[in-house]
Amino acid sequence: MLGIMAVFLVVRFADIIVRGVVGEAFKPTYIALAFWLENACMMARSC
Repeated sequence: MLGIMAVFLVVRFADIIVRGVVGEAFKPTYIALAFWLENACMMARSC
């Protein structure tokens, strides 16, 4: 399961890099907060 989650996170981050919106993840908005919380929860659940 850890491998699947790792692949998903890599693909997700690659997608935002390719689309050129990686800067949006570091802005102080609720959307950015939700993005980081969702990623953190997925990483915590897979360990």
